[in-house]
Amino acid sequence: MLNTAVLQPIDARERRWIQAISNTVIQYYVQCYGAVLGLMTFNVFWHLGDTYVRDHDEGRYAVAASEMLHGHSPLITTYGGETEFWNLKPPLGYWLLDLSYWGLGETPFALRVPAAICALLTVALTMSMTRRIAGAGTAIVAGVILTTSFGFLGHHAARSGDLDMPLTLLLVLFLTVAPSLADIRAARLGAGLVLALAFLLKSFAILPFVLAVAVYGLITRGAGTWRVWPAPIAILVVVAATWAVARSVAENSWEFVRRMFVEDLLLRSTTQIDPGGNSGWDYIGALFDRFAPWPIVVLLALGASRCFARQRMSSDSATLLWCFVLIPLAFFTVARTHHSWYIIPIYPAFAILAAVAAVEILNRAKNRNLAAPAAAILGICACACEARVATHIGIRDRMTQSQIFLLSLQSRFPDSGTQLHTAFTPSYSERFLLQVVDGFELRGFNWTSPKPGQFVASNVPVLVHKSDAAWSDIVAHTANITFLAQNGDYALVRIRAPGMATNVD
Repeated sequence: MLNTAVLQPIDARERRWIQAISNTVIQYYVQCYGAVLGLMTFNVFWHLGDTYVRDHDEGRYAVAASEMLHGHSPLITTYGGETEFWNLKPPLGYWLLDLSYWGLGETPFALRVPAAICALLTVALTMSMTRRIAGAGTAIVAGVILTTSFGFLGHHAARSGDLDMPLTLLLVLFLTVAPSLADIRAARLGAGLVLALAFLLKSFAILPFVLAVAVYGLITRGAGTWRVWPAPIAILVVVAATWAVARSVAENSWEFVRRMFVEDLLLRSTTQIDPGGNSGWDYIGALFDRFAPWPIVVLLALGASRCFARQRMSSDSATLLWCFVLIPLAFFTVARTHHSWYIIPIYPAFAILAAVAAVEILNRAKNRNLAAPAAAILGICACACEARVATHIGIRDRMTQSQIFLLSLQSRFPDSGTQLHTAFTPSYSERFLLQVVDGFELRGFNWTSPKPGQFVASNVPVLVHKSDAAWSDIVAHTANITFLAQNGDYALVRIRAPGMATNVD
């Protein structure tokens, strides 16, 4: 009698393989949780100080924070020594940057550390919340989605010196306490504190998210939900009013507070005050680009089941997540000033929905004996997202040679003193690199028509941008100019030129 091996059908083996992975994630959740945070740590800190310093808004925040640190004024922000009315924001974000400067030095790395740490904490908090409402496996998937998302790591986000990532962390904290607002007094007090801190960070940017939680409460608890709001709103108003009065008294003027309300809330909502798109599809396009391909996964899950989220978590949790994604998305779309980074705080909630959608698709594929192809496609999507992030970090976003040149000036010429004259108006990033990192005291240098008999002897270096009109004058007098250093965009010179007039500010 021959012994025959009984082979299981392919679909049974696929089911067992998928189940084995799921059991492994559940059994070793802590290790998987740590692995995702390890990947996130790599993604946010790899070359963090070596990437391009942007003008909008990173460079401006960086300079204003440094001037606050050295000016010893914790309430009044300045840029170039003048009161800052371009970034009409309360001071908490500047305090975070100053704390980083104080501990790590004034460098591009220190500028970005607060956002990087907040992003890491946001991923950890998102996975913990997802595990509570949708299970361990979905939590790890949500963490991977958020960790590899280009929009979560890119411009204005985890790897920048902007304030959107600290705001995102605070709003995710607000999201986690939202289900308990009606039942737990401590949750209401905590929500008030979180909203107060978020206001001190980005002022009126919190309004769409407060509206989202209010609508969630109205849907799930009815009209009586208004009773949860007096305590949080009272805390928010007291903190905001205290700051507004302190700032105005310190400056002896209400102008900053007035302009913050008029320009940062009313005008930004009703007019296009910054360059950018103004289409009703701007944020949908940004979401499909910066969070790709997960919006498509969500749409596929919706096509398979309109109630996929409610099938895999409680109805209240699904309602909260959809409100937290869709209401701010609609709010920012209706507002006239559009920027892709305004929707960064919705990414954690959307990552949870995308993770639930991915699990739903995987389970439906398993029922049709397509589990392996579906898992492979989802895995390829995550790997493609990570490859996109790595490409931008390692290649596209690396600091340009021009910025590297500016960073090198103080170390290459330590005897040049603390003053540096610029024959052009520095951009925000140029001022950050020269004034904050290099430590130069910047002064303007204006060229005038040469007058015979005049002699100019400048004891301080002059930095000229080669695209500026002053460059042609320098080239015409090369015999009397000492070139200290130059690259493709800039030239650092000393002037000892008879017959050439200057006006030094």
